Amino acid sequence: MARLVPMPLVAWLIYQGETGWWIALVLALVIGSTDYLDGYLARKHGPTALGALLDPLADKVFLAFMYVPLVDLGFLPVWPIAVMFMREFLVTAMRSAYAQRGIHFETSYLAKAKTWIQMQASGTLMLCGLFGRIGSLALLSGVLAAAVIALLAMRLLRGRFYKNLVVAVGFCAIPVALYVAADLAGDARIFFQGACWILAALTWVSGLDYLVGGLPRLRAAGGFGRADAVRVVAAAAMPVLALLLVTETSAPAWAVLALLAFELAVGGLDNMLSLHGVAAPALPWGVRALGAAALLGVGLALPRQAPIAAMSAAVVSGIGAAAEFWRGRHVYLA
Repeated sequence: MARLVPMPLVAWLIYQGETGWWIALVLALVIGSTDYLDGYLARKHGPTALGALLDPLADKVFLAFMYVPLVDLGFLPVWPIAVMFMREFLVTAMRSAYAQRGIHFETSYLAKAKTWIQMQASGTLMLCGLFGRIGSLALLSGVLAAAVIALLAMRLLRGRFYKNLVVAVGFCAIPVALYVAADLAGDARIFFQGACWILAALTWVSGLDYLVGGLPRLRAAGGFGRADAVRVVAAAAMPVLALLLVTETSAPAWAVLALLAFELAVGGLDNMLSLHGVAAPALPWGVRALGAAALLGVGLALPRQAPIAAMSAAVVSGIGAAAEFWRGRHVYLA
């Protein structure tokens, strides 16, 4: 909860200019750091059903409330970020489909690292926007040098290379090379666009187990049903429509952020309810998710109505999410 509650403030600060960016970065660093505390407490005292629901939700809301304002301001390109969030929604939908059939996956190392990389990247990209050319290159090179030194130090002290540090060196080297290429070309957009597309690609690769690898097991278990199809269609459409609406029209960003937060929340709850065999059927899910997506589409088709469409979509999503949380309270409050 301590990670979820301040996120609207972080998003608001991003709209407040350079000073707001600095405060947002400090606040986001504190919020992100509580993830480690949460993990420590869960290992020490044991996990809870509510904690299992809120922990991944907090991570995804963090990402939405960091990236969407940056896209809205034109600082980051819309399409790679939309593609990145489409993957997040699709994997959530597929998790429910697998869970309802008793198909389980072990979370891969790349999937675990992906969230950390996304969170770190949001702050790093903001810092590069604040520091300018020389400062950004110094920042990126310094982080790479620190990762290399840590990797070599642990090799000398412990006698082996740690996988986390090897991955860190790799993902610290990529932005340095990208920034140098952008600098040589005289176009900083190469760096920001390239970094975002790399993030999108990493996000999709980390989800291949769910999106591709598990399909034969799903077909063997009976294939897609109507409820699965509704979830997948809504998951593919919702983030793209939401991000296009906030960048191409005058729709208020707060309504789009609220909508994404509601949908991320109910998606995480749906995963949990699916494991317990009490997931929502196709009709209520479709009324909420496809109804909200349709309203977003109306806003794009009729730009003058975009503010009303965005707010209406947020209301539909919020009411549907509240109903689903009430219905499933016996599971996550157990």
